[in-house]
Amino acid sequence: MQRRAINEAVAARVAALDRYGGEPQRIEIVAIEGARFVASCLVEHRPQTGSHWTEHYLFAGTEAPLSIDSECRRTITEQAWEFYDPQVALGEVVAHVRAGGDGPCPSAEEDQAERLAQERAAALCASAPAVESRLIAACPKCGSTRAGLHERIFEISDLRCEACGHRELVDLAAEGDEWHRTIVLGAGAEIPAFIAPRVPAVESPQPPAQESPPVTSPAETTTAGSPLPELPFDPGPAVDSLAPGIRCPRCGSPDVADDPGSAMLHYSFLRCRSCDFGEEISSMSAVSRWNRA
Repeated sequence: MQRRAINEAVAARVAALDRYGGEPQRIEIVAIEGARFVASCLVEHRPQTGSHWTEHYLFAGTEAPLSIDSECRRTITEQAWEFYDPQVALGEVVAHVRAGGDGPCPSAEEDQAERLAQERAAALCASAPAVESRLIAACPKCGSTRAGLHERIFEISDLRCEACGHRELVDLAAEGDEWHRTIVLGAGAEIPAFIAPRVPAVESPQPPAQESPPVTSPAETTTAGSPLPELPFDPGPAVDSLAPGIRCPRCGSPDVADDPGSAMLHYSFLRCRSCDFGEEISSMSAVSRWNRA
């Protein structure tokens, strides 16, 4: 039997049929009476993404003169491969050729493997857990799930809530600490419109009125070691950083200048020369709390 010649012919035929450049395995040849043969070759496909699968190529032909007159290909999915036996499939083709059958041989083994794979998938779905964990975006103030990334500016993320309008610019390294939550949902349940906020919107009771402390200058306050509170950012209409009416939001001084040496790309850094308070302002946002005109 011309096994070497048959191997070369089958290998060339497999290379011509396989479109995705898989990894061919050893070719198995079965001799049949009357100078007939059946050859089998498995080709494994393992892409970087997606499921793996195996192509099973089966050929029938004659030794003298050497020719391949019948071929069939069976595509075995990754799920069905556990139930597929290549030797049983090869035996089906051998019996088909010995019985004088022409053309490709129908495969009961392939159909059985696919059916068993589908039954296993259905059983897994039926036994799926009743609850599942989901990572969602939610406003840290009002708890609305209509929140998340609005725009990304280089390393800065603009996170917004469509329900209450809360907005925050955060660095990519810190994104997700306050705006993303993991919740547990029942099977088939939808994401709720609101969840418990991280910062409840409840006003703290006001302390009884007391006499105002004596007014001290910014320099005296800094010297005493009592830091002045940060004021909340309140977006407003955009103005030039050195426009008339710009005042320091901490001490109210009009002696404000742009400090370009402290600003990043697409940002301005406003600094008060009286109390040395400074703040980085995005050139794409507003500076209303510096504009006291």
